[in-house]
Amino acid sequence: MTAGPTVLLQAETALTPEITVVFAIVTVVLALFVLEPVPVDVTALGLLVTLVILEPWTGVTSADGLSEFASSATLTVLAMFTWWSSSADRR
Repeated sequence: MTAGPTVLLQAETALTPEITVVFAIVTVVLALFVLEPVPVDVTALGLLVTLVILEPWTGVTSADGLSEFASSATLTVLAMFTWWSSSADRR
């Protein structure tokens, strides 16, 4: 049984400025989440604002950014952050 020629598919994806900007944002946000110099909820909202402000590079419009607050999952996580931070303040 002979195998035919192997064809490797090569992706023509170059490192574009858009990819670089989003990668930098993800790196900074990950560091902020791990080190927690500011509260996690502030970091998350800062991420949303940054993505919308840098819309030409990220592709996240203000309508897309605000539409996430219509999701019940987002509201549940927001409620959990609020409850957790208020219960942590009582200790």
